[in-house]
Amino acid sequence: MDIGSKEKFRCSLQNETNLIRWYNSAGQELNSGGRIKAFSDGTFAIQRVELSDGGTYQCRGLEYIQYYTIYVNGISQPTGPRRPNKTYLDLINMAEYDSSKYAKVEDLGSDDNKEQVTESKEKKSGTRRCASLRS
Repeated sequence: MDIGSKEKFRCSLQNETNLIRWYNSAGQELNSGGRIKAFSDGTFAIQRVELSDGGTYQCRGLEYIQYYTIYVNGISQPTGPRRPNKTYLDLINMAEYDSSKYAKVEDLGSDDNKEQVTESKEKKSGTRRCASLRS
């Protein structure tokens, strides 16, 4: 199965009545609500397949249990923009290059979107300002 696809499965137990029930890897019975639905005809369907849908499922009849292992193809992608853990801001108005022209900035977290300059050295011969970093 591929992430985002719609899939349907049929229990292949023979000589069974319509009393077939489906169970997920955790042993919970699948019902007719939500993204994963079980139907009275012995089938179950998954809408918008997710990586977490992979695993072993069971269809149980009156006398037998059949196991199905489902594999999902895909890579889980993180949501939201990626922010670096550390950033270096270039200081401006420098007359000459030296290693003290950089200020080390650490990310304080995405909740308040603030950065803090943790190391900065003053050079006596020039004015230096730190560029603003906003996200």
